[in-house]
Amino acid sequence: MEHSTKKKKVHDYYPGEYKTLPELEMLPLALQKYREGIVLQPLINIQEDATAIILEAAVPGARREHFLIEVDHHTLSIALMTKCADEEETKNNFQLHEFNYACFKRQITLPEDVHPELAVASYNNGLLQIYLPKGKDAVSKLKQRIVVY
Repeated sequence: MEHSTKKKKVHDYYPGEYKTLPELEMLPLALQKYREGIVLQPLINIQEDATAIILEAAVPGARREHFLIEVDHHTLSIALMTKCADEEETKNNFQLHEFNYACFKRQITLPEDVHPELAVASYNNGLLQIYLPKGKDAVSKLKQRIVVY
């Protein structure tokens, strides 16, 4: 009696695409291409007590007039929009340049008892601080901008 089993194809076992590892010389180039596709987000700290929410964001090298901060339906949006000059980047000749926040947008959901119209924001020495007071009679406006001092 003859043994007749069907041979299964490789894609029956492994549904993904097989890719070989790049050569060691090509690895830094592959990592650089991967790194360029990532949008950097600033690191934040949030403190909350019965009276307020205090948010701190580490954004070194920015200017206060480039921030756009607003609250819309209990969502705090922090955006930074700057235009980087190509000649400035080539002049500095960085070997590793990880904290260049040219543009980003970060959103944080806020509790319903926050008063965005009384919020205060400041930017000093690379640290953005936003103070959002809380209260029982908070009213949600459609959009409320927060000016950075």
